[in-house]
Amino acid sequence: MRHHRNNLRRLAIMTLTLSGLLVFATASHATRTSAPVSAIRTTPGANGRIAYDSNRDGNHEIYTVNPDGSGVARLTIDPAGDFLPVWSPDGTRIAFISTRDGNAEIYLMNADGSNQRRLTNNPAVDEYPTWSPDGKQIAFDSDRDGNYEIYVMNADGGQQTRITNHRADDAIPRWSPDGKRIAFTSDRDGNYEIYTMTPAGIGVSRLTSSPGDDLVASWSPDGSRLAFDTTRDDPNPAGCAVCNHEIYLMNADGSNPNRITDSPGFDGDPAWSPDGKQIAFDSERDGDNKIYVVSAGGGVPVRLNASAGIDELPDWQALPGGDGGTGASVLQFSQASYQVSEGEGRATLTITRTGDTTVAATLSYRTADADTFTVGCADGANNQGGAYARCDFATAVGTLRFAPGETSRQVAVPLIDDGHDEGAETFQLRLGNPTGATLGAPDTAIITIQDNDAAGAPNPVMTSFPFFVRQQYLDFLSREPDTNGFNAWLGVLSTCADANTGPKVSSQCDRIYVSGEGFFRSQEFQLKGFYVFRFYRLAFNRLPEYTEIVSDMSFVAGATAEEVYARKAQLATSITERAEFQTLYAGMTDAQFVETLLGRYGLAQVTTPDPAQPDTGVKVTLASAELANRLRAGTLTRAQVLRAVADSDAVGAREFNNAFVGMQYYGYLRRKPDDEGLRAWLDVLQAGDARTMVDGFLNSVEYKLRFGQP
Repeated sequence: MRHHRNNLRRLAIMTLTLSGLLVFATASHATRTSAPVSAIRTTPGANGRIAYDSNRDGNHEIYTVNPDGSGVARLTIDPAGDFLPVWSPDGTRIAFISTRDGNAEIYLMNADGSNQRRLTNNPAVDEYPTWSPDGKQIAFDSDRDGNYEIYVMNADGGQQTRITNHRADDAIPRWSPDGKRIAFTSDRDGNYEIYTMTPAGIGVSRLTSSPGDDLVASWSPDGSRLAFDTTRDDPNPAGCAVCNHEIYLMNADGSNPNRITDSPGFDGDPAWSPDGKQIAFDSERDGDNKIYVVSAGGGVPVRLNASAGIDELPDWQALPGGDGGTGASVLQFSQASYQVSEGEGRATLTITRTGDTTVAATLSYRTADADTFTVGCADGANNQGGAYARCDFATAVGTLRFAPGETSRQVAVPLIDDGHDEGAETFQLRLGNPTGATLGAPDTAIITIQDNDAAGAPNPVMTSFPFFVRQQYLDFLSREPDTNGFNAWLGVLSTCADANTGPKVSSQCDRIYVSGEGFFRSQEFQLKGFYVFRFYRLAFNRLPEYTEIVSDMSFVAGATAEEVYARKAQLATSITERAEFQTLYAGMTDAQFVETLLGRYGLAQVTTPDPAQPDTGVKVTLASAELANRLRAGTLTRAQVLRAVADSDAVGAREFNNAFVGMQYYGYLRRKPDDEGLRAWLDVLQAGDARTMVDGFLNSVEYKLRFGQP
């Protein structure tokens, strides 16, 4: 269904995109899409992620985002249009609309985007799903019988039954939290108004009566109020072609309507937060349609993000603290604290899943890292019992995926078995961003490392080949070594008469060779560390902070090549959504954006991996005008253009030495380069003396002190 829209250009684009989807309209009015709102349990839960659709990547796909605008995740990838996401009451599934099979049908997927399947199959338009609060049924509207009517089906698509039968159009159903009423929009009395009825289609009651159109009713979590959008404040509410929409609240019986937004254009598609305190909606108040959040009592709306393209049709996931008696899947650590000996090499933590485990689920995890440069690794007694990523463990960042039926997964955090006598030390691992499940308690685990060293213990980085090689993997590749690679480098070191040969001695078997040639110049490092480094230099014209680069490197360190490729693309997108990027580029035209990126290196064109398939090795040459044109046409996103320039031959060549020196600091010293040191080592490297530079770091007192006495 489409109802009044302020932006007729957008309407035309959407109509062409959907090939007739969402065409419910009257002859006298322009029309637009509206947002579904899932039925939420009567006991308000914690606020989860917001689902919405967006054309930021060229066509409409389903995304989710945290309520603060962070953690954007794309769930669907299909050349057709995917629209109107609706969370199931337990937050584990999403119903949505797609045209991938030729016309608008209702589909279902898990909360992480997996297991996408079609629920309806009819040559007419099926749209606007809404869940019953027990998650067993879905109501929707369809024009399969000649005009738009409300239907109900089982959550698996079975037993599709019409529950309204009127010569007018009845559409946009919304199930009440107690399951007793369905709100819907109808023009049966001349213009669009909000009505309610029982799930059997009887007991119809009209709630609104205004000269404009009242649309998209959204129940509050406790069922006491409805949010809706309306044109009643437009100067010509009964005949406007491009209408002013505002968000209103009213009591569940239609009394006491009051406006909570005030914009000259379109504010619509309201969706309540599960705690009942906020309302998400979409608006054109700042240009292209974006998602905003406003207090349920009114106030200044906050925009979630500033990505290119249209973001619309929000719906809010409920995340109760525990399953709330619903049987929803709950993820948490198996215990709140763990004790581990430093000599074990890793802390293994278990995440359990309880409740409904029949669908897939995911969550992220990361260690709580501090500013490690200020920490003296040799001064464990002075660190007040804190363990640090520079000294005691390796930063761990990643995502766990639970298959249907899977009830537990483990995370291993690498520990550094150093030579310092430092006593017991603690750090934290935190969970976040669940999909297909909620977070239970505990969602933060405290790990205590019991020291195993005595005063005067030898420094393992100088005395142990296995320790040295493992540390290269952790510091430069952000992962534990694989068996073949680990044994191969041990074999190289074992052939040297002196495995710490000086920098002026040509050797292909000592620590300098293994570290400089084997890791920085490796293909894996080029895919990870060098890739991340170039983004900061290009996008922000600066060096990354240590905590930035180590987190981003850990993020792209997938277990397989395919996972690395996927995470590289995700990283490019996430960088364009960061506040720093938006501050620099949001106000630029596409041409200005391209010119700024190329201008950093004085380039007019780039030879780079094909942005449409950047990991295949196929290269293309793209001029500034071509990149800008593709952005304007929507065939490339700003993330793809940023990556194309960062991955180009010219930028790679220009940044190679900077990255070589910079990564010595990030890898060996676990800190951002200081300006004086960076310039000095660049001079050494540019003189062709890479061995001297690697030796300078590898045998520095600062590096050795990470692991023991120098």
